[in-house]
Amino acid sequence: MGFGVENSPGWFVLEGKMSIFFQRSSVWVMLWLLIAGCSKTPDAKTSENESPSFDDSPAPEQNANKLSTNLFEMMKLADQQNSEGDFDTAYETWRNIHSQVNNEYGIDAWQTVSAELAMNAARQRTKMTAENAELSRQLTQLVSNSMQLMQEKKYDSARPDIEKASGLSTRLWGKESFVSANINFNRAMCYFYEGDHNRAIAVMTDVLNLRISLTGVNHPDVETAMESLATAHNRLKQFDQEEKVLIQLLDVSKSLWGIESREYEIRCNDLGVAYNNNSKPLLAIKQFNELVELRRKKYGDDSMEIGHAEFNRGIAFSQIKKYDAALTSLQTTYSIFHKHDINLQDLSWVTLLEQLGQLSLITKKHLDGQRYYSELADLWKANKGDGSIEYGKSLYKLSVCIGNQGKYPEAEPIMKRSLDIFEANLGAENKLLHQPLTTYSWLLEKMGVTQEAERVKIRAVRLAGFQPLPK
Repeated sequence: MGFGVENSPGWFVLEGKMSIFFQRSSVWVMLWLLIAGCSKTPDAKTSENESPSFDDSPAPEQNANKLSTNLFEMMKLADQQNSEGDFDTAYETWRNIHSQVNNEYGIDAWQTVSAELAMNAARQRTKMTAENAELSRQLTQLVSNSMQLMQEKKYDSARPDIEKASGLSTRLWGKESFVSANINFNRAMCYFYEGDHNRAIAVMTDVLNLRISLTGVNHPDVETAMESLATAHNRLKQFDQEEKVLIQLLDVSKSLWGIESREYEIRCNDLGVAYNNNSKPLLAIKQFNELVELRRKKYGDDSMEIGHAEFNRGIAFSQIKKYDAALTSLQTTYSIFHKHDINLQDLSWVTLLEQLGQLSLITKKHLDGQRYYSELADLWKANKGDGSIEYGKSLYKLSVCIGNQGKYPEAEPIMKRSLDIFEANLGAENKLLHQPLTTYSWLLEKMGVTQEAERVKIRAVRLAGFQPLPK
């Protein structure tokens, strides 16, 4: 989901909304789940009173990488055996995988739960009739084709295959099976990418409930289903529903990966943004306070991660009209962006500069506002051209900031240029010209150009449909 705010209406996460994964289908779900799990190992720590070890044995991370590589190769082999119809051999391969995972993580670990589900599916294939075995091979091909098309962003082409696969999976495995859950996850993602968010939500909700019943709540499959469901609710601006899902998701990610993980950071950020979207800035501030502290420890005060969190915290402060606190947070983001030399042609600057400029006007820090609106005008000129309505709006606010400093002759030509742009884009008789014309009239009066100021004021009053006040 995009940068900062989509202010009309709602706020969006600055660093990009939740990532979406659709590589969780059929037996291949294990390739992603188990490998991810095998590579997530706690950092080795040595206490202050303990001497470093010079043991020649492989480090835990090396062992984990070796295990993950071995499992990856075994799962690729099992998938190949399954696609070729060699179900007995595929079952034995999965039994071996399950044994290794159980020995490494224990019987209650989510990795073992996933391996057991895949092993049981492999066992069921060994008992299939010849007809069902052929259908199973067709199912594997349909899933493979649809996933390839989705990776190529050909969602219209992928949808018939994944819908057919869903029906075939229900026939072979039933609605409440491990295989059907993964196929329907991909079906929901296909709807999501096609923009059919209501349909995606309906299917993904069923998938989520089924996955919880199969694996329990604390499982990466449940995490990705919640993530996708929250994103779909966000796209439909169903912020109450999004918030409820994200609260659950935060707990799942905390249980799976810990509070120092990148996953937990993302959930904190997304939940804070959801609170902003849902007009709950106090809850948002609490969430972003936690996120800032987490990221400060991991990345340092001047990191982009801190900049992102400070941006969203500033938005929350602005909502409760704590404008000085909002400015402090947003100015931190501004400094960090410049420090990291972010491409000034990136439209992610737009929201930040607009927010800073508006807050500067509210707090009467007009010199600061002049700087921000000047940058914003340059950005719009470079991206939209010097005749665009966006460029005209930034020039108008720039002239207001300059005029409020008493620099009337400097502000006048900028204001006049913004009016020319508004008229060219909106037409000379558009009622929206009332406000800029009124401001221009005020500016002319301050310069002593009284006759022109009166003419402009009369025009502004006429466009607004008001009667002029008696002198």
